Amino acid sequence: MKTLEQLCGALSVAAPSVSIETIWKHDLDSYDIRKDCDGFENEDPDDWRAWFAEVRATVIEKGVLITGSSYLSSIWERVGENPAESNPDISGYAFDMAVRALTDLLEQLPNGNAEITNALKSLNTKLK
Repeated sequence: MKTLEQLCGALSVAAPSVSIETIWKHDLDSYDIRKDCDGFENEDPDDWRAWFAEVRATVIEKGVLITGSSYLSSIWERVGENPAESNPDISGYAFDMAVRALTDLLEQLPNGNAEITNALKSLNTKLK
């Protein structure tokens, strides 16, 4: 499994005009870790907070900001923890989410983008 940091490093070389970021928000649809997660039946739900992660790939094409995204919800972290620090690789899904965000971004571009296409090929070959 490759990290988002490794992907961003490789992407900065293969596609320097593309930005990748992770955005964390509280997931209000997940209400109780005891019901959402196996093996947490004895946990106090007040000790946990659910998060929603979006990995966003962005490029400026002809003066227009274009974004592709990938999402994951119900990411449980202890209350008081910052998931960007405690779970930067989004429970092991960050690389795949970034590739999906890049693919989504590419689909938003009516004429494609050789830089992103080559970056996706390179990332899948070198880092996967």
